[in-house]
Amino acid sequence: SSQDDVVSSDDIVSISNDAKNATIQPGWHYSFEFFPPKTEAGLDNLLTRIDRMSRRLNPLFVSITWGANGSTLSRTLAIASHAQRF
Repeated sequence: SSQDDVVSSDDIVSISNDAKNATIQPGWHYSFEFFPPKTEAGLDNLLTRIDRMSRRLNPLFVSITWGANGSTLSRTLAIASHAQRF
């Protein structure tokens, strides 16, 4: 795992500040939670949906569930890496 994969305290402060700033702006604000799918076809489908949902709804942040004992490690990291584009 590279240093780029680690969430820093600056990242957490940034998310916190984004959420705080959003509360003073009128309108709806979104965050998403994703669960890694079990198949490659499911992963492709999810990545396509993340693209569509992110462009339309502009979430403040996303979270990706980590499987028990790292069982979804590669898919979780693939989803997180993809979501960082938005």
